[in-house]
Amino acid sequence: DAACGFSYDIELEMPGMSLPPDHELTGLIKQLTGSNSTGAVSYGTEGGFYEKAGIPTIICGPGHIAQAHQPDEWIAISELAACDRFIRRLADRLVA
Repeated sequence: DAACGFSYDIELEMPGMSLPPDHELTGLIKQLTGSNSTGAVSYGTEGGFYEKAGIPTIICGPGHIAQAHQPDEWIAISELAACDRFIRRLADRLVA
């Protein structure tokens, strides 16, 4: 409301991501992680810029978003080990 005395300009809009659940990249990531589901979250990532440029994109990684970007941010060693296994399976798949 202009009466509050504040105004703003949008400096950057981050496009959302919308890779279809049946996309081949989605299937690959589900196979490599052992997950049968996909999900969506409401935070910003550069992934939307890649999709907008025509590059299929999925964001995944170790840890839980509730622990990220906090004063005492941390990732369990078991999550890092799972990430390492994922990257090794991905590399094996890409060189095959």
